[in-house]
Amino acid sequence: MGGLIGYSGKVKEQSEEERIAQEREHRRAVAQKRAQEAREKAEAEIRMAIEEGTLITQEEVDQTEEKARQAEEQLRQLREKRATALKRKQALTEAEKRIDTAEAAIRRIEEELRNIEIVPSNVLEPDEGL
Repeated sequence: MGGLIGYSGKVKEQSEEERIAQEREHRRAVAQKRAQEAREKAEAEIRMAIEEGTLITQEEVDQTEEKARQAEEQLRQLREKRATALKRKQALTEAEKRIDTAEAAIRRIEEELRNIEIVPSNVLEPDEGL
């Protein structure tokens, strides 16, 4: 009986190994098929690009290149304008902070001076009648 159980276990192991091998083979076949389809698609796109390229005139290329240069120049100008505006805003914000700091110091000093007991001016000046 022990031999029968051992044989049964061996058959199960072989069946499992065969199933795993079949799964691997299937995945490999699917991967190969996808790779082939991708190559065929790329080749078709190249053929189509060549066909389109034969229909394009040099004038179209030149016009498109000029349009691209103009768009890039406009982009450069807009970026420069944006950077300038940002610098102005930062300068304004910094100046406003400086105003706030100075005004706070002014208020603090004015309050300090109001709280000081004012000494009559004649006490500070020497007697002229001596």
